[in-house]
Formats: sequence, structure tokens, C-alpha cells
Amino acid sequence: MDFWQIFWTIVSIALTGLTTWLVGVITNFFNKKIKDSSLQNHALTLLDIVQYSVMEINQTYVSEMKKAGKFDKEAQQVAFDKCYTIIQSKLTPQLREYIIDNFGDIASHIKTLIEATVYQTK
Repeated sequence: MDFWQIFWTIVSIALTGLTTWLVGVITNFFNKKIKDSSLQNHALTLLDIVQYSVMEINQTYVSEMKKAGKFDKEAQQVAFDKCYTIIQSKLTPQLREYIIDNFGDIASHIKTLIEATVYQTK
């Protein structure tokens, strides 16, 4: 293994740990702020779906592209699209209704959550 391969492996492991910690912090925040257990459950489920989808794409696509030195704007868009597709496939009708009722547009809310999760894991 060369230096960069080791470096990106360590970075990937660190990001996974950081994301797991972040899931715990956000979960605690929602547990304290949201009193309605149904809304709380939907909010936490949605966050879990987004965060684990971002982690999955980071481990399977982003890390490889970074190792190859090919993580440019186009690759970032591909990563976003893959993550968005995974999230859309995991949304239940109840989660879709929760998003529409509380945030309006599903696509823009998912985009915001993906961007926030990626930003928090940098």
C-alpha cells in the first residue's frame, strides 16, 4: 500500500466514526426538542436514512474517486445522485407525507439534508 491509499483508508474510517457520533448527537437533540413521538420517530428515521446513505456512498464511491484523484464536480454530482436515489427508494409513504406536511417539497428537503450531512462530516 502506498501513502495515499493508507491516508484515504484512515480518512474513510474517521469519517465513518464521525458520522456515527453525529447521528447520536442529532438523535439526542431531536429527543429533547420534539415532544410528539410520531413526529419524532419520522424525523429520526429520515435522518438515519440520509446519514447512512451518505456514509454508504462515501465508502463505496467517494473514497474510491478520491483515491484515484478523480473527485471533481462531475463526480460530486454523481455521488449526490446516487445518494438521492438510495434515499428515495427507502422513503415510506408515511415519511413522504411527513416531509410534505412539515417541509413542503420532498426533493428540496432531501437535497438540504444530504448537503448538511456531507458538510457535517467534512
